[in-house]
Amino acid sequence: NRFGRSRFPRSYEPYFPGVLKARAQQFVLEFAGRELSELELWRKYGDGRELGGGVLDVKGFNQDTPEDVARRIHRVLEVCPAEKLTLNPDCGFGWSPRYMCNQKVRALAAGAALARTQLAGRWAQATRPRSVDGEVADLSAARRVPGAGLPLRPRCYTRPKWPYPSTAS
Repeated sequence: NRFGRSRFPRSYEPYFPGVLKARAQQFVLEFAGRELSELELWRKYGDGRELGGGVLDVKGFNQDTPEDVARRIHRVLEVCPAEKLTLNPDCGFGWSPRYMCNQKVRALAAGAALARTQLAGRWAQATRPRSVDGEVADLSAARRVPGAGLPLRPRCYTRPKWPYPSTAS
C-alpha cells in the first residue's frame, strides 16, 4: 500500500498454504479493510497458530464504533479461538491524521472490552444453575465468570509521522 492505495490484488489466497512454512508463531492479517472476506482462509489453514486479527480499518476515514469492532471480533472468533487471538489494526497509522488514529484506537480498546463483556455474559447465561423445573436458580451460586483474562488484547503500532527518510533520489 502507498498512501492507503492498493498496489497489488488484495487477497491472501495466493500466499496459502506456502506462507505456513514460515517459522512464525503468529500471523498478523488484515480483515477489517477487506470486510472480513478472507476469514475462511484462517479456518482452513490457521489450525494451532496464533492470529493477529486486524479488526480496525485504518485506511478509511469512517468512524469505527466499539460496536463495529465488537462485531468484527465476534466474526474472527468464529474461526480462531480466543486464546490464540490478538487484536490489532489492519496496518500502521503512518499516513493518518492523529485525531483519527486516537478515535480508532479508543474504538479498538472499547470494542475489545465490549466483546469480552458480551462473551462473559453468554457464558454466564449458559452456565447459570437451574432448578429441576428449568427456572434459573439463585445467581449468587454461579461460578466466577471468565473473560477478564481472555487474550482479546488490543495491540497497536504507530510510527512517528515525521521525519521520514526520503526515498526519492
